[in-house]
Amino acid sequence: AVVGPPGHPTLDRVVLNDIVITRGSLSRMIDLEVSVGESFVTRVKADGLILATPTGSTAYNLSAGGPIVEPSVDAFVMTPIAPHTLTQRPVVMSGGTELRIRPRFEHAKTEVYATFDGQLGCELTDGDEVVIRRAARPLTLVRASGRTYYDVLQEKLKWGK
Repeated sequence: AVVGPPGHPTLDRVVLNDIVITRGSLSRMIDLEVSVGESFVTRVKADGLILATPTGSTAYNLSAGGPIVEPSVDAFVMTPIAPHTLTQRPVVMSGGTELRIRPRFEHAKTEVYATFDGQLGCELTDGDEVVIRRAARPLTLVRASGRTYYDVLQEKLKWGK
């Protein structure tokens, strides 16, 4: 993920799970313009927006009503947080997609923040954009051979109990 004015990034971060774009503590609902590459997709008016990888799909994304995505699926998930309209639904996109999120500041007191894997955050200002694309190098994860992905989901989510 890259953050900053177009062509002038101020932050470049590798993200494993999710990027969350949210309002400040005293802010109203935020307005985010979403594009795939240079093509406009939608404006999201909500409390925020979660952009998750399959690895991050079972965290905040799941709690906000987003789908569980199997780790072998090459995808991003875009999930609005408490959207203003019922037509704003989670969307699963190809992992090769380049997403661009631009906050629209209609009120002087609006605060918008981007948080990366819940560890690092930054305030977004007028003219900033968050650009999300697949990392240049893939990540290899080690999995215990005794449990499948679905065994872990059953245990954590109490499926079938």
